[in-house]
This record gives sequence, C-alpha cells and structure tokens, in this order.
Amino acid sequence: MAGWKEVFEIFCQQSTLTVIVLIYFVICIITYFAFIWRKVKIPKFPRKILLITAHPDDECMFFSPTVQAETSKGNFVYVLCLSKGNYYKIGDKRTKELIKSCNMLGIPERSVLQVDHEKLPDSPSIDWDPKVLQKEIIAVIYGLQPNKVITFDRNGVSGHRNHTALYHCIQDICGKNRMPRHTRVFVLKTTSILRKYLSILDLPLAYLTSKRTFVSTPLKTFYAWRAMFAHRSQLMWFRILYLMFSNYMFVNSLQEVCHHGDC
Repeated sequence: MAGWKEVFEIFCQQSTLTVIVLIYFVICIITYFAFIWRKVKIPKFPRKILLITAHPDDECMFFSPTVQAETSKGNFVYVLCLSKGNYYKIGDKRTKELIKSCNMLGIPERSVLQVDHEKLPDSPSIDWDPKVLQKEIIAVIYGLQPNKVITFDRNGVSGHRNHTALYHCIQDICGKNRMPRHTRVFVLKTTSILRKYLSILDLPLAYLTSKRTFVSTPLKTFYAWRAMFAHRSQLMWFRILYLMFSNYMFVNSLQEVCHHGDC
C-alpha cells in the first residue's frame, strides 16, 4: 500500500491537472462570448464573396462559420462547387441537397454554381486536370468579379485530393497574376487532428494562430447542423460525431494568400 506521502503527491498532481483544465475551459468560455458579442462591422456596400468547394456538403461541414459571418454582414455569398459528388452515382440527388443546404445557410439557389466535368470527378484517388479546373474557376471569377475568394489550404482539412487541387489551382492563378486586382484570396487553415475534434475548446488556439477568425453563435451552429442534415445521403454515424465534435462547425481560421495580384 502506498504511503501517505505518495498518496498526497498523486492527489496534488491530479488537482493541478484539474485546475489547469478548468482554467482553460474558463478561457474558452470568455473567448467565445467575447467573439459572439463583439460589434460586427457592416460594410457600406455589400461585397461579393465566392466560396470555392470540391463537393456538395463542403460548404456546411467546413465553411459554415465563415459563410454565416459574411451573410450576416449583408454580403452576397456565392458557392462554386467543382463536382456533383457523384462518387456513389447519386450526383443529381446531392445537387438538390447542396441547394437546400446553401439555402439554410442564407445562400439563394441562384448563387449556387456547380460544375459537372468528366475530368473533375468526385474521387479521393484521381487527380483533377489542372487546366480544366483553372478554366472553370477563372470563368466564374471573371464573370462574378468577387471582392473575396475563399477555399481550402494546401492540406485541404482532410487531405482529400480534390480539396488540395483547389488550393494549388488558386495559387497558380495568383502566381500568374490572373486574379482580378481587387480580389483578395483566403484559405481555410487546416488544424491538427487533435485540434480538429476539440470542438469549441479549440477557440483560444484558433484566435492565437490566426488574424482572421469566424465564430458561430449557438443559433448559427444549429443552422449549420440543420444544413448538414439537408445532405441526407451523407449522414453516416461518423458524420453525426463530426457535427458534435469538429472545431470547423464552430470556428474557422482563414489566412490570406493573395492580394492585388501579389501572393
């Protein structure tokens, strides 16, 4: 049997850990309310925001805090989805789900653009044709002339090839000075697997590692969950867990990668 000294040391160690956890939890709560109660600066004129995604459901699984933050400012948000999500041959169904999901996030059907090209298949094992991808994206950017473009970063949150292809395409467009000079480009920062499932507890870390952070209120988080439930064909058990624990449902950290044609 351990002596009193050993028992006391174990108790102190556990107490210290408990105190640290409680302090961090309190910091999370304070940071959260500081974010959702801060005054939102409304632009004098609505801006055009173009969100570029790879599959139907990306808009709510990864970008919902950003999307809802922009729509709440009165900005016009457009979604360009580069595939129909036809991996399981249900692309038409997923297109309808995408429109419904976007509507729940405040994006009307007329602002949802979708590409269905044989060289841009929904597949984690097939690389997208960079020339076709760039042609499709540039056509929309030049036609829309957005003030801001948002997409995945080089790691694509999950490492999916279709996600990372969007980043490399946008970087190539910026590198060749083909991005409109008034358009700023931002990417969603990929977090570590540990942070990814910290849920709202990731907020202090997100704040410390990004100058541009969007946080969803409880009501907006509910809307994001509701938007994900519009993607009925994708609601496996592990995605329900994702909705509950993923930090991307609560907070987005963006990084600017291109401004006025300079990357």
